Amino acid sequence: MSNSIINGRYELKKRLSNKGSRKTFLALDTETKKPVVVKILLFDRDFQWQDHKLFERGANALQSLSHPHIPRYLDYFDLNTEKAKGFVQIQSYVPSPSLQQHLDAGRTFSEGEMQQLAKEILEILIYLHNRQPAVIHRDIKPSNILIGDRSGNHIGTVFLVDFDSVQTHGSAQPGSTMTIVGTYGYMPPEQFGGKAYPASDLYSLGATLIAIATGKHPSDLPQKDLRIEFETETNLSPDFTYWLKWLVEPSRDLRLSSALEALEALEKPCLPPKPIPTNLARIGKPNESKIILRQQQNSLHLIIPASGFSQHNFSKKVTYFVLFLVGFSLFSSFIFPFIFSFIFIIFAILQGEFLALWLLIFSAITTGIGFMFMWPFLKGLFWETHLEIDSVNILMYNKMLIKVNKKRASRRDFLALRSRSKKGIYSHPRLLLTTRNQIFDIPNLNAEEKDWLAEQISQWLQVPIDAN
Repeated sequence: MSNSIINGRYELKKRLSNKGSRKTFLALDTETKKPVVVKILLFDRDFQWQDHKLFERGANALQSLSHPHIPRYLDYFDLNTEKAKGFVQIQSYVPSPSLQQHLDAGRTFSEGEMQQLAKEILEILIYLHNRQPAVIHRDIKPSNILIGDRSGNHIGTVFLVDFDSVQTHGSAQPGSTMTIVGTYGYMPPEQFGGKAYPASDLYSLGATLIAIATGKHPSDLPQKDLRIEFETETNLSPDFTYWLKWLVEPSRDLRLSSALEALEALEKPCLPPKPIPTNLARIGKPNESKIILRQQQNSLHLIIPASGFSQHNFSKKVTYFVLFLVGFSLFSSFIFPFIFSFIFIIFAILQGEFLALWLLIFSAITTGIGFMFMWPFLKGLFWETHLEIDSVNILMYNKMLIKVNKKRASRRDFLALRSRSKKGIYSHPRLLLTTRNQIFDIPNLNAEEKDWLAEQISQWLQVPIDAN
């Protein structure tokens, strides 16, 4: 089909790609004398109507976009000749090789250049994802990123191309058939289910950067629990390594959620705070600890039992016990009169007598005071602390018959796991999970329990420990 003239205007010069029914050519616009890209979807034996849907959607999306690092939409029309029938899309031509071509030619990229590339693509994604509705590219990979020549210390001008797989977020109707598009190795798990979100493009960007760093296709790298294990193949800094792992997190709920958030995390990394101290490696559970830790692949449940006054000295134990006896005496002495008084006053009110109300009030106050005296002792015996973490939330609450003092945060807002040693007479060892809006302070730990839990939670969350 080369050297043909399409629509009496576009002279095809060179075939750029051939994907089934879709052909892409470099052409000359004979009116403007400028090179253009001609994409053709042919009615041939490989044609499927789903291809036409994607082709048309890509053209419509491109027509609505105006960004200096995205090709410009120029024209769209039907092709109807004796030799070929189909649809044609015309785009501006970017005279730059693809990232894949750079890699095939042996070009290598430093970590600084990879970060420049990441920032350039994230700026484009911020523009796309902030559209109404959001535009999801769905096929970010080395062959769809164009890079111009280096300019000084700059990587070169970066372009994002090929919008044939684009989807507008929220365009799918409930119950509709979703088409799986994308490229294996660069696709996040949710795209295999036909769904795509802004975070899906972030995964593809992360996989692309990993391919640059390792020199290997992401699908050729080892995986564990769907996570790409690339660390041993690179010499990247801990901050950038963690950021890449955050991008390619299989669970969308744990992945960076927006291009803006990813850009901010790249420019101002907050994790990892410190490497895991060697003295915390392979610590076993203390022999006398009553802490319960239940770990599964997608959830962690920590139960800190009631302290039982184990952290108090002998004089405090005696004080709490005496208070309990006093409180119990008051409570038991007046709880029954309170109950009978309550029944009595109901009958009294029905008869128009209100003097018994004083007896009810006195019994209620005395019972309440008795319970206040008993509370420290009861809390020491029965007050449990629970910490639950799953793929979505971090939840902490206390439990004594019922759940109280609930504190919740989104797991995607997690910032750091901090281990604090005992300092001073009145302080105690502390283990804290910090998020953007909450601090989860795990109570009633001794030094051995704190170190053990720090290692267990660190390994389960796959985050380092800030031991400052």
